[in-house]
Amino acid sequence: CSLPISARSETNYAVAELAEMRDALVAQRAETDIARAEAARALAAARAATAPGSPRDRDASSSMSQSIGRRAAASEAEASRLRAENADLRHELDALDPAFFDEVMEMKEAYGEQTRILEQYEGLLRRYAAQLGVPFTPAVGPLAPSTRAM
Repeated sequence: CSLPISARSETNYAVAELAEMRDALVAQRAETDIARAEAARALAAARAATAPGSPRDRDASSSMSQSIGRRAAASEAEASRLRAENADLRHELDALDPAFFDEVMEMKEAYGEQTRILEQYEGLLRRYAAQLGVPFTPAVGPLAPSTRAM
């Protein structure tokens, strides 16, 4: 019974990780857009500031636009990496069949029903034992009260 619970836990983890990757991708895209806008402004400023005979202005603007270009390239690389990781996580989630989760839920319901029946049975045994004046201690096992999770 721990296998379906483990699979459900792994699925929940993958879903959370996918959401984190999606958020990181959105943030990276926003940062890339900002860097592109800064690069465009820097290029426009560089074109406007360049005058024939002022190489110093041209060098400063060129350096600034190169720096912004490097930031944009790094942001784009990070966004690409996050897209690939996001695709891998989606593929991992798609591998899990929805029927599997239905089966897990059916097993959980069956386990709960068995637990309720066992509790009723043990209650009857306690009552009969009390009527007979003998002690009753349920056996320790996977459904014993001390180990029940439900």
